[in-house]
Amino acid sequence: MTPGPQNETPEQKLTRLQLEKLETDKANDTASRGALWFILLGIPAIIVILCILGLIIAALR
Repeated sequence: MTPGPQNETPEQKLTRLQLEKLETDKANDTASRGALWFILLGIPAIIVILCILGLIIAALR
């Protein structure tokens, strides 16, 4: 949280704090959305890679 000017009114302080909270919420939302996409796409991709590796190993034996 950034310190505001010493002579700001309570209304200015409230507005500044609300804007900071909005920015923080937006960053958190973006991070959670990224984690969700990683889970939705990353886990199936890992399974597919393991299946392909299994097929390659089976073909080499």
